[in-house]
Amino acid sequence: SPSGSAREGKVSPSSSSPRYRRSDVEAIEATLRTDFENALKLMRERAEAAEREVGALTAKCQELDNGRKSARNALAEMASQNAKLVSAFASKKDEVRALKESVEVTASQADLKAENAELRDALAGARAEARKAREIEAIRKKELSATRSELDALRSRVNSNNSDSSALSAKLAAVMKELEREREAFALHKASWKQERAKLVRFATDASPRKASSPRRASSPETKATTTPSKASPPKRETPQKAKPSPRRQRTPTRPSPKKRLSALREQAEQLKVRGNQNFHAKAYDAALQAYADALAIDFDDQAFRAVLHANKAAALQAMGKFCDAVMECCVSRTFDDTYIRALQRRADAYLSMGDWPMAMKDLEELAPHMGDDCAMKLREAQRKVKNGATSCEHYAVLGVSSRATKADVSKAYKSLALKFHPDKAPSDAVRPASEALFKRVAEAYAVLKDASKRASYDATRIRRTHSI
Repeated sequence: SPSGSAREGKVSPSSSSPRYRRSDVEAIEATLRTDFENALKLMRERAEAAEREVGALTAKCQELDNGRKSARNALAEMASQNAKLVSAFASKKDEVRALKESVEVTASQADLKAENAELRDALAGARAEARKAREIEAIRKKELSATRSELDALRSRVNSNNSDSSALSAKLAAVMKELEREREAFALHKASWKQERAKLVRFATDASPRKASSPRRASSPETKATTTPSKASPPKRETPQKAKPSPRRQRTPTRPSPKKRLSALREQAEQLKVRGNQNFHAKAYDAALQAYADALAIDFDDQAFRAVLHANKAAALQAMGKFCDAVMECCVSRTFDDTYIRALQRRADAYLSMGDWPMAMKDLEELAPHMGDDCAMKLREAQRKVKNGATSCEHYAVLGVSSRATKADVSKAYKSLALKFHPDKAPSDAVRPASEALFKRVAEAYAVLKDASKRASYDATRIRRTHSI
């Protein structure tokens, strides 16, 4: 019957429903992205550790080179002293020869016996001095041989360290190759995932029109010939009833769901972040900053990812010498995700670059349980500075200008930063204390650098501090 054929047409699309749900696809995407980020973070940590080891070995090689230079200088000094002793010995020999000749000439003269005795005494003294010179020469030769052996040992150590550094370089190259392989594998996985997702989306869009077109089968010519005895009455009742819902059902797949729209926005922000990272590594910091800002302007719902973008903006600003802006971006990043360690680390580095030792010590104390020896060394230095009473910042670094900046440059930088970090213009109540502290630092720096005498005194203090270090 027509109703039976209609029921069969409605049941057929359910048997060809997609095997995967969109939530499963998004879970696979999140898992792949998390695995890649963890692997990339691990590889970066390995690369940084290898670079630190190479730096330590380079310092050791430098020490060995310095030792070798000092040994060469000692050898040169011993050689000069040896040459002096040889020349003195030769002169003494000449004197002895002259004394012998004079003794032979005056031996026949009886009145010169006393003089001969004096000459003999002088000859004995000259022989004793020559003996002492030979002993000193033997000691110098022993010292020279010992120095040569030490030099050979230093050369062997330098060669071994060079071999170790080459091994570390090879290891680092292997790690970087492995990282590149993992990146390529992840790219392949991402491409295959995109293809599979496109297939699933295509399958879902193909299934939706099927549901809308299935009722039309009852009015097709083949159905009329097999199921209806009369040709006029059934089509008149069915055709107008089932022509109305079909346009609405065909338009439904073109409307993206809110979840799909948010996922597309998140992917667009991720692409902008990748572009910003590429520009940052190419030292195009302005372009990197713009890419991160464009990514943050997108309305996606991922607080942790927003924290990462703000921390990346802080890294670009710090590389440009804008340390106050970097501190503020790190504070904003912490409002989105207070467990993100990289934002805290970059804020500590910005404080260190500004010379704000108390705030740097506070962040480093929080970082110390999660970081390595480098963080512990920075913490000890900050604690030592605070203990010695270092409370004022580096005023040039605070304003983001060089020590050769003119008064106009200083005033321009101060006006820009004062407008930016005024407490009334803080982005949120959570970062208002940081904004007030930065505003205070900017005002202190401008109060010193705008006055010629204060600036000269400050420059002299900086020079003395640099020479003392």
